[in-house]
Amino acid sequence: IDADDEDVWSHVTPGKSTFGRGGMLTKLRICQRIARLGIPVLMANGKRDNVLQDLLVKAAPHTRFEAQRKQRGLKRWLAFQAPRGYALIINDGAQAILQDPLRIASLLPVGIVGIEGDFKSGDLVTIRNTNGHEIGVGVSTYEAADLQSVLGLKEQKAAIHYDYMFIF
Repeated sequence: IDADDEDVWSHVTPGKSTFGRGGMLTKLRICQRIARLGIPVLMANGKRDNVLQDLLVKAAPHTRFEAQRKQRGLKRWLAFQAPRGYALIINDGAQAILQDPLRIASLLPVGIVGIEGDFKSGDLVTIRNTNGHEIGVGVSTYEAADLQSVLGLKEQKAAIHYDYMFIF
């Protein structure tokens, strides 16, 4: 599976089964996030006898998530951080640009429609769309009050520079 294949979501139902400890949706999100870091992922039934040996010879049923371009250390670190309740809410245009795998883009104030929390420059913030879905995380270059004053404005410095942002 390509880590950017959105069609895969249509084959997964939310919630957890009576057999598992977590839902398949959560497992899928983690596998995609790891593959986007440049690490190939195999998902298989861990309760099956000899599953690791069988995976080595491709005898076990599994799903493989193809690795994408390897990310540098800072982006790998960002991918698994949990910000402290700080968030930037972005519009659909900014989301499309940030999630386009063919573009390298920073998050600009023109694409931000809201702020949550009283963060400082250098703090880790979640990036959410207007539906409340987390799409990424990054290090803010602004304090919350300063960013609030330039929301929606063009020709401003990046709120989160590309080098300090990870999009899920």
